[in-house]
Amino acid sequence: MKSGTPIVSVVIATYRRLSRLQRCIERTRTGTDISHEFVVVDGGSDDGTLEWLAKQPDVRFHNEERRGGSCRAYNIGFRMARGRYVM
Repeated sequence: MKSGTPIVSVVIATYRRLSRLQRCIERTRTGTDISHEFVVVDGGSDDGTLEWLAKQPDVRFHNEERRGGSCRAYNIGFRMARGRYVM
């Protein structure tokens, strides 16, 4: 595995759940000591989610222009993931 590649990619699909997303990411950040990345697929939230995500240095995200359901969102996130393990 090349240097800088995360061991784990945490893929999250979300839509209008900013406070839950923040809690999830913050708790994972403080609760793990292995190399990781967050991949978030957002369904076009209008609650400040995209603005918050843009300020997070360890989060890669995709904004769906049209929601296609959770399976589609997770498949997008899985394709974006760079980690050795994906969850």
